[in-house]
Amino acid sequence: MKKYLFVYALALCTLVGCKDNSGLYSLLNDYDFRIAELEQICNKLNTNIEALQVIVEAQQTGDYITGITPIMESGVEIGYTITFAKHEPITIYHGKNGADGKDGQNGQDGDSMFQSVTQDEDSVYFLMTDGTLISISKRIKGYGTLPENTVDIEGGAIKAAFSVSATKKVYFSQGNLQYQASTNTWRFANQQYHMIGVTNDNISDSFSGWIDLFGYGTSGYNSKMPYQASTINSDYFSGNITNTDYDWGKYNSISNGGSVSNQWRTLTIEEWNYLLSRESRCSVATVNNVRGYILLPDVWTLPEGITFTAQATEYSTNVYSYLDWKEMESAGAIFLPAAGSRSGTIFASYVMGYTTGVKCVWLLLVIKC
Repeated sequence: MKKYLFVYALALCTLVGCKDNSGLYSLLNDYDFRIAELEQICNKLNTNIEALQVIVEAQQTGDYITGITPIMESGVEIGYTITFAKHEPITIYHGKNGADGKDGQNGQDGDSMFQSVTQDEDSVYFLMTDGTLISISKRIKGYGTLPENTVDIEGGAIKAAFSVSATKKVYFSQGNLQYQASTNTWRFANQQYHMIGVTNDNISDSFSGWIDLFGYGTSGYNSKMPYQASTINSDYFSGNITNTDYDWGKYNSISNGGSVSNQWRTLTIEEWNYLLSRESRCSVATVNNVRGYILLPDVWTLPEGITFTAQATEYSTNVYSYLDWKEMESAGAIFLPAAGSRSGTIFASYVMGYTTGVKCVWLLLVIKC
């Protein structure tokens, strides 16, 4: 028995000692290559994640894109370098497409969170692999040629004029007014249909998020603060805020609306009534899955291929996708989202409320034409 064991052991040692190791070395080299490739993919993914964070912040703060430069490698485009007016440049890398799965099996995911990056004359569009579409303007939204004796500010206004009396016209802001208590910063929403919603429940003097539902006259003037959550009426301003510092836009500078105080104001009740009396130029609607109200400007041409029914009674009558609304907005239409109301620290419901009351307020730059 010991003899056989010795023979087997000797044979085993002989086989191992004489084996050709070239295949093993090739396998190890292949592993090294795969590890290096995975590290490269991880580095690109991390770069894309950092880029996405900047893109979201740029959209929220109203920053705009100043340039897009392709990144080339061996004559092949592998991504883009994107520069902003205020933020640091970012790099976005293309990823490999995912592989199709066999029948009855899931396919393999691609290795990039960006499905595509496209642009037109006005904006850059980042389509994510989960279907989310993020757009950022390629230049500041401005007024074009302004009437004499008016003030040109850095963006913030929809370019079409709206009559609010027989002798007065205004330009609407690009979106609802928003406030961040932790930094004491005011801004306009990047899109007309953007609204904060239930997050307004977090209102406080140190909240680092954004709110867009304010108590009446809470501009910050005379200790009437935008983060007030009292349900006692006497804690708020009780007079007419017209031409006073209790008006949010008059008292405050707005970061993406010129960054200078006394540039914007709310409409008066009389002006709202005049504006809404033009029945052929307003209607309820749904824009990018958000319910609200559309107003058409004094000079209006309906974009080709798009319909509009004035004074509709159902939100399902006038329904516009993101791209449809870009056409409407470019023609001068504005959209007032049903941003809701707040009682104390409780978000109540998605209702309309655009007067000088306690609901969400749009601010306007008045330009006499």
